[in-house]
Amino acid sequence: MVLTSRGKGAPAGLLSVERIAVSSEGNCHTGRTGLLLQGAGPGPRQTQVLKDLDAPFREVPSEGLHGARDSVQPQRLGRPTGSRGDPEDLLTDRRRGSSSLPKPRDGCTSELVVPRTTPPPRRTSRQRATKRAQAARGSLLHVPYGDRERERLDIYFPEDESEALPFFVFFHGGYWQSGSKDSSAFMVSPLTAQGVAVVVVSYDIAPKGTLDQMVDQVTQSIAFVQKRYPCNEGIYLCGHSAGAHLAAMMLLANWTKHGATPNLKGFFLVSGIYDLEPIMHIPENEALLMTLEDAQRNSPQRCLEVALTQPVDAACPVLVIVGQHDSPEYHRQSREFYQALRRGGWKASFEELDDLDHFEIIWNLTQKDYVLTQMILKTIFQES
Repeated sequence: MVLTSRGKGAPAGLLSVERIAVSSEGNCHTGRTGLLLQGAGPGPRQTQVLKDLDAPFREVPSEGLHGARDSVQPQRLGRPTGSRGDPEDLLTDRRRGSSSLPKPRDGCTSELVVPRTTPPPRRTSRQRATKRAQAARGSLLHVPYGDRERERLDIYFPEDESEALPFFVFFHGGYWQSGSKDSSAFMVSPLTAQGVAVVVVSYDIAPKGTLDQMVDQVTQSIAFVQKRYPCNEGIYLCGHSAGAHLAAMMLLANWTKHGATPNLKGFFLVSGIYDLEPIMHIPENEALLMTLEDAQRNSPQRCLEVALTQPVDAACPVLVIVGQHDSPEYHRQSREFYQALRRGGWKASFEELDDLDHFEIIWNLTQKDYVLTQMILKTIFQES
């Protein structure tokens, strides 16, 4: 990761991070996937939050790292926290057998320079899986659930199409500033093959959309699914990163103004952010324009702690999931949110998935035998 300058108004020790992924062979990959690091100073609030801008990675040759030293300001490269880039990239590097960047030792940093260029787009397995799903016969694309341009969702049905199906509703990540339903249907095939309908939702991202609007749009989209398919056998919400935050906000949503109370039967919260106050102090908040009041009002952790009621059935399972190689802040927030759920009487469980980083943990849903795919199916079909 490349540590860059503090955001405007950030406390000392809070740094923006551009992620560098280093493979086991020492190859380096970079993308628009950096974030914040608060590493200095004592206390429990030392945090490291990994930005989730879902962009492809590119290989950076060693001359690209060292040869641009005269053209850009040097930045410190710290030890990667398990963020290894796209798995396909790493497989390609192993076949090459190259070794352009030595792995830093634990606890030490290297002075390296990374050119600030945007990696070229690249077709990946998840993008191909999404395109296959969109081309399938049993798909309804760009269905409006509201009047705004991005208030659209895609619905993917199993071969035996029916309204009396379990519905898996997915909210993409992207730090509330990137991502779309149009690139997020990669889990469709393994789920529809088992008789689960999949809904992938778009919402207004920053700077056009505010957090309050995003939460309201997600609420509206779920109510729309319930009203359109009232005979469903359960609606199961899943979100990744920022999408997990939005899904978690549905635990205590007020459904009255939307005219339907959804048949919510489960939550899958993957590598989520549940306490938004640290986000206020990084440059990415310039697009969100989040105030302290906004952060508190839209933090699932805080909402749970002050909630007087539980509109969702407390017996509804809530799976809080994090990858082994997610950053420490994702681990902290996930574990604390799980603990808050348990204190509130929710049927919550916590899962740390081995040898997965912030991106692999969700991208691997393309695979039918992937552990998270199986967890989702077992929860939906109540298998032991």
